Amino acid sequence: MKVYLDYNIWQEMLNNEETQKFFILKKEQGWRYYLSVAHLDELCHAYQNETPQYTGFAEKLKLLMFEHSESGLFIPDDNGIVYHSSDNERNQRMDIIGNYYSSQGIVSNLAKGRFKNFKDDGVENISGIEGVNADELYTKIWEHPRIAAKIESYNNCTSKFEKVTKDQAYRFMADELVDFYKPLVKIDEVAYKYIIAMTEKIRPNMFPNIRNDFYKIESVIEYLFFVLTSCGYKMDTKERTFISSYYDTKHSILSVECDIFITKDKKLKEKFKAIAYYLGIPIKIQLWNNGQLII
Repeated sequence: MKVYLDYNIWQEMLNNEETQKFFILKKEQGWRYYLSVAHLDELCHAYQNETPQYTGFAEKLKLLMFEHSESGLFIPDDNGIVYHSSDNERNQRMDIIGNYYSSQGIVSNLAKGRFKNFKDDGVENISGIEGVNADELYTKIWEHPRIAAKIESYNNCTSKFEKVTKDQAYRFMADELVDFYKPLVKIDEVAYKYIIAMTEKIRPNMFPNIRNDFYKIESVIEYLFFVLTSCGYKMDTKERTFISSYYDTKHSILSVECDIFITKDKKLKEKFKAIAYYLGIPIKIQLWNNGQLII
């Protein structure tokens, strides 16, 4: 059983002996834990922002994560989310992330801007749909008029990207991509692949058709998270948690080749569960709450 633990689960395992015992026991019973580049990104952020009060915390967390996870890493690849089974892969990626960039400042600024826009727009929370049981809401939320309208609007724009050239793609996306990727990739090629991904219309049960294209996986899942949040479904109402939701999205995207995704974040669990259902991603989303797993 391939299991993807959200970063906050690893943190609790380090701080809570009973939590650590639970997940180690599950490992002995056959669970296998997998890391991704999103875990390494958050680890590097922990190292870079360590305060005297928490000196050594990041190193202890890294040792815990590396000891109890499979030796390797889920990474974005042209052919989808690919697992590289090598300790060297983890160490090399850790060095690259630590030495060349930290996305925290960029992510923080982008998220703060979106959070302000949502607050200024006065987005009302979607608490439910009339006649729909709360336990079934994740299957019906896509029928909500606000959400359905945003997806329809997106699909009506996809044809516009079919005529975009590589040079135009670079000018359209260069600033954001340079901030995130420099100096790891050729920005013009990545920009064009993202533009091509935006020609894909969003529809139910589409995951099998985009599974082997990371750019489409990321574009679709990221947009659906944005749709749910911007429409007020399980929206984070505090700036700090709204910013952390950027990392939540990356973890969700990089977990799609696993069997189970576990998080402490109830809003993330509900949003990702709805997205996985809509797209047909064969993964179970579970919540860890007060020493219990909740489906």
